[in-house]
Amino acid sequence: MARKINNLTALRERAKLAMQRSEDRLVEIAGTEAELDARTLIEELRVYQTELELQNEELNQAQTEIYWALGKYRALFETLPLPAIIVDVRGVVQESNRLGSELLGLRRHAALQQRSLYSLFNAEVRAEIYNLLQKPNGKGPWCLNFVEVNIGGEAPVPFDIHIIHLDQEAEVEQRVLMILVDQSAELALRESEHNFRTLADGSLALIWTAGTDKQCNYFNQSWLKFTGRSLVQELGNRWMEGVHADDFERCREIYVKHFDERLPFSMDYRLRHHDGEYRWIVDTGAPRYDSAGRFLGYIGHCLDINERVLNEQQLRKLTLAVEQSPESIVITDSEAAIEYVNAACLASTGYEKADLLGKNPRIFNSGLTPREVYKSLWDSLKQGKPWSGQFVNRHKSGEIYYEYVRISPLRDINGKTTHYLAIKENVSEKISINKELDNYRVHLEDMVVSRTTELARAKEVAEVANKAKSTFLANMSHEIRTPLNAVVMLTHLLRQTMLDSNQQDKLAKLSSSAEHLLAVINDILDISKIEAGKLILEASDFAVSEVVDKVLTQVREQAAAKGLVLKVKLDAGLPRQFHGDATRLVQALLNFVGNAVKFTESGSVTLLARLITEDDETLKVRFDVTDTGIGISPEAGARLFQSFQQADGSTTRRFGGTGLGLAISKRLAELMQGEVGFESKPGEGSTFWFTACLKRPVSIAQKPLPGGLWAAPHERPEIIIPRDFSGARVLLCEDEIINQEVMLEVLLDLNLQVEIAANGAAAVGLANRNFYDIVLMDMQMPLMNGLEATQALRQMPRYATVPIIAMTANAFEEDRQACFDVGMNDFLAKPIDTERLFDTLLHWLRQHRSAVSSLRPVGEN
Repeated sequence: MARKINNLTALRERAKLAMQRSEDRLVEIAGTEAELDARTLIEELRVYQTELELQNEELNQAQTEIYWALGKYRALFETLPLPAIIVDVRGVVQESNRLGSELLGLRRHAALQQRSLYSLFNAEVRAEIYNLLQKPNGKGPWCLNFVEVNIGGEAPVPFDIHIIHLDQEAEVEQRVLMILVDQSAELALRESEHNFRTLADGSLALIWTAGTDKQCNYFNQSWLKFTGRSLVQELGNRWMEGVHADDFERCREIYVKHFDERLPFSMDYRLRHHDGEYRWIVDTGAPRYDSAGRFLGYIGHCLDINERVLNEQQLRKLTLAVEQSPESIVITDSEAAIEYVNAACLASTGYEKADLLGKNPRIFNSGLTPREVYKSLWDSLKQGKPWSGQFVNRHKSGEIYYEYVRISPLRDINGKTTHYLAIKENVSEKISINKELDNYRVHLEDMVVSRTTELARAKEVAEVANKAKSTFLANMSHEIRTPLNAVVMLTHLLRQTMLDSNQQDKLAKLSSSAEHLLAVINDILDISKIEAGKLILEASDFAVSEVVDKVLTQVREQAAAKGLVLKVKLDAGLPRQFHGDATRLVQALLNFVGNAVKFTESGSVTLLARLITEDDETLKVRFDVTDTGIGISPEAGARLFQSFQQADGSTTRRFGGTGLGLAISKRLAELMQGEVGFESKPGEGSTFWFTACLKRPVSIAQKPLPGGLWAAPHERPEIIIPRDFSGARVLLCEDEIINQEVMLEVLLDLNLQVEIAANGAAAVGLANRNFYDIVLMDMQMPLMNGLEATQALRQMPRYATVPIIAMTANAFEEDRQACFDVGMNDFLAKPIDTERLFDTLLHWLRQHRSAVSSLRPVGEN
């Protein structure tokens, strides 16, 4: 270490001496401004290189860097852009650089020949050089201007010869450095500038220079590689674009202040790296002067210190984390003397830091910790292993507390344990809580066993009740739908007869009442399915216009009776086709539109559909229904969308309704990954809305009707069936007499041949004797039900493809699925809507005829 300090001292003295020599000699030199600038750059380069060596020695403090510094000086001597020769005091060549050897015609080993330089000069110059070589150390440097040197050309070449005594403490014989400056000024100047740039660009430091106007006029290659920008992009003040915004003002003030006062400076800041991230650098700048002492600007160099800064920041964070940790932290040396405690430790123990530093951790002992704990602790630590366990310690006040401690050995780079780290958690409260929990645990276990038994009984009761509820709903649905089917079908038949206007009005009201009763039944079944999680959405392609038409068709007559205007607005950006459950979409919209018509006495009802968002697969659509009706108060609005609730209970008697419509619409919207909501003002009207996530259509092409036949848009099924399928044979399986009579009359009106089976066994018997084009099958019949009868029919070869249509009052989804599972083709829920019946019959009659035609041999009629 002492030798390194001596080396640093010697380097500092050499730097001061070099600067002093440069200043003294440059004052004595005369010449053109270009010549002065060249010599100034040469002297600055030598001084600056000495400063770099000093900084390098101060930063690294290692002997290897000294060798690097010597290597750099050797490279500097070798690549110096001027001829340089080292001679002894007799003028005999000892060493020369490449330019010196080439210029003077010397070989690199000329020093071995003991060649004297005096032959290159005339007698007068020889004497002067001889006198200067004999000067004692510490004098000079000297410069001989415009000395003619005989270098083998036609005429001597003028040179400035700089004579510098080298201070070599290890050498007995003094040596002198002679630098020859060619006075072919322009060429020498360009050569010097080129070599300066070469040296600067070869430096690892980021080097810059600035003129007297504070504008940077040069950046070396290391700088440009660091920033990833071109020289043009950096010149002037544009390099400041890379300085971090948080550092800019601070650095600008330091730069301007020191520049104005001509003082060296050093500052740290973040500069944007070519990878886009900011890195910390240290920027050192020094003023530059020419030989006449005129200020030329600044020269500076930057070093990347990002790793050092990040390490310091990380260390600060770790220090703060340890100091602010909620757990007590104690660090001791290898002899267990406390060196550090954090704030949590002081708060936990009640001691001051001065009370603990240098003490042994046994100061915390209460004497209540078992000796086996300490033995286990030291056994682990002596083996270099971490240890954890519980101590019973004593607070400074005398209070006993419990700590859970984790102690780990800390090792140096050689693996030797130098310190111990203890992390301690006060667990007194936990132990107290655990004791209380132990007291309650047995009691809780008894309570859990008892409660589990009660819950099991309650679950069993709930399952029985739920099953009873489902059975009740199924039975009630069947019992209501069966006679209601007769009501609906008889009403249809009566409306086809010659009646006066009064009778037609009564039948219309009867039909409306039947539809209302059916809607109530369907709502109750739907809410039951939703609550049981059994409502499943179907998916198919559909047009929005068709959905809207179905909704408006069902409310148009009621709206017209009130004089209401129905409006439809479809957003221009809304696709024409979607893929989803159109039936449930109609149901949700119909609940909103039906309520709007119901609670609006005058004005209008508007249905708006618009696209909200979309991606590659899903389209989110919003439907708004706006009316000019009675409106809803905020208090009443809180009860909406709940089962069996209306905004005002008094309106139930006036307008009717179960209060299930909005609740069902809300659940349907949620099943379609949507939401519901409303806006309303009493007396001004309301807007109810819901959103639904639908898929893009599988195919937007128009699809033909089953069987490859197309229906004319103006023709109704009840016209097509008698015309195209007159005489088709139908097997009607129905056990209710009234429903037999009603269905028989409806089917005969379509010119179909009908035979009736009162049970499933009778149906199978008729099918064995006769062939039918289509079978209408009730599910619940005596002797053999519809499911069993269908299975029997499907086992007959000639009934393998005959359409079998379920016609039942069992309207649950599981009933529908059961029908399809045994081989039925379609499903009609009672009470049967005649339009749906006609559409279904036409579809499957066509399907059956198409299938039969495809199996018939060619040429057969």
